[in-house]
Amino acid sequence: MDVRNGLGIHFLVELLVLVHVSLFNGVLKVDCAWSYGHGGVDRPNGDLPGMPIFLDDYDPVHKPATPSSCWSLCQKHNVCNAWVFQSANCSQSASDATEGSSVAMCWLKGIVTSQQDNRCAVSGVKSTSLLPLVYKDLPVAAIQPTGWLHDQLAVQAKGLTGHLADFWPYLNQSIWIGGKIDTDLNQNVPYWLNGLVPLAFQLNDPDLLKQVKLYMDYILSHIQSNGWLGPPAHPHDGDSYWGRFPLLLALIQYHEANPDDSRVIPAILGHLHASYTMMATVPLASWAAARYQDLVLVCHWLLDNNKTEEEQFVWDLAELAHQQGFDWESWFDASSFPQESVQKPTPYTHGVNNAQAIKSCAVWYRQSQNATDRESCYTRIQKLDTYHSMASGMFSADEHLAGLMPSRGVELCAVVEAIFSYNVIFRGLGDPIFAERAEMIAYNALPATFTKDMWAHQYLQQPNEMNAIHSDDHIWEHDGPDATLYGLAPNFRCCTANYHQGWPKFVSNMVKATPDGGLLVSTWGPVSVVTENINMTIVSDYPFGDNATVIIQPRFREDLTPVYFRIPSWSLDT
Repeated sequence: MDVRNGLGIHFLVELLVLVHVSLFNGVLKVDCAWSYGHGGVDRPNGDLPGMPIFLDDYDPVHKPATPSSCWSLCQKHNVCNAWVFQSANCSQSASDATEGSSVAMCWLKGIVTSQQDNRCAVSGVKSTSLLPLVYKDLPVAAIQPTGWLHDQLAVQAKGLTGHLADFWPYLNQSIWIGGKIDTDLNQNVPYWLNGLVPLAFQLNDPDLLKQVKLYMDYILSHIQSNGWLGPPAHPHDGDSYWGRFPLLLALIQYHEANPDDSRVIPAILGHLHASYTMMATVPLASWAAARYQDLVLVCHWLLDNNKTEEEQFVWDLAELAHQQGFDWESWFDASSFPQESVQKPTPYTHGVNNAQAIKSCAVWYRQSQNATDRESCYTRIQKLDTYHSMASGMFSADEHLAGLMPSRGVELCAVVEAIFSYNVIFRGLGDPIFAERAEMIAYNALPATFTKDMWAHQYLQQPNEMNAIHSDDHIWEHDGPDATLYGLAPNFRCCTANYHQGWPKFVSNMVKATPDGGLLVSTWGPVSVVTENINMTIVSDYPFGDNATVIIQPRFREDLTPVYFRIPSWSLDT
């Protein structure tokens, strides 16, 4: 099919075309591991009438006296939404077990109430299945860039990404590998790995793979005794969690590309246990609270992809993170959402926080199954577009939300986080507008903020940018005079560490798995994809040209794997 106006797609086999897919009906099948519950956790209040139910090994109706029996009773009760099991002869006081009941008890709950520590209790919730993703991610190494996109990632590998650890002390002298630098947020090595890992495997670059192995080996062999990843947490600092979120995302990508490394899943799970224990007394705060959705993403990935027999614990941690995190739903829905440049900044008005928070609606919707969370995703893009939009598809935020003036800027960290966030929303909701926005930002805002060789970048980019110089007389209000300079670390060093995820994670999200075992091209560009069933190559100069040739080679003659394509909204005649 060749068109004059829009994206022309030349098919070498007969294919299906997808414009929009609605969410599945139903939820995933409950696994028996959920019946184990989460030990040490109570859910007070919300009891159904007639509680508790006494469980006795000698009672033919209510036996055995185990958490699984309580879980089973909840599954059979139409209005039960949570359950709590309490062991016999157990007291909250570890030194006195005589105060507890002589028989085990089960409480069925009509609502899911907040968690509370209780050494005698085991609890769980009834609806323990996440809403399934509309589209699933392919493993990192399954999608390889080709053509100009391969050349672009190769430039990145030869530029700052591939050489930053050669000279930048925040990497090569980091506390993450036994050094003494980066003692505040501990975020620089995790940020860098979150982009280096997919880049290394997409290019199969020996030098990059060597760097990945060096850092991962050190991190995975220096885990704290309680499971905490990296240097010990500050015992009273609720921001200690934040630097680990991008590391966990990097570990997930590393596991997908290197599934034979048996250290990764136990390391992730161990860190989640250490986090949960600490969060009971030191809640998420500051950056960690603002960006809690990245922790929930990790929990959901475990629930989707790994049978740990600790599913209820992982679910509970995601729930606790949501409870302790920022209330982004209210922020975006409120009439007080900023409609012009922010004069009194708060963490809620921070640009990168908003770029990461865009996706919290779709992330949490999978667990809450509340339609208002789904609808909030549309409210967010509408609010940002109405009051802070930029021609590149981004929103203005030169540190904080900055209105509609084209001379105002946006931070590079916000650009790469927004690309990832919109792709996360797309896979969760299935609406093509979110994939299209990710593509728009990647092909407009992302290239604008690097030098050609990707050895230097800006902290802020502006649509109406007259020059990129040190400027004491600048229009932005919350960043310094070097914010638009191209350099190693202009203004702040966070983008020096974080920008590496932009291109590689965009590539990782260009093709998705569909529920019928097929593939969906969600964003356009030259890539090749290898799955168990087919090899697919997209030959295209897009966005520099408007044609694409799709070559599909079934790996088995009888294979009928369906392939779908996102038709861009601007391609009216496709």
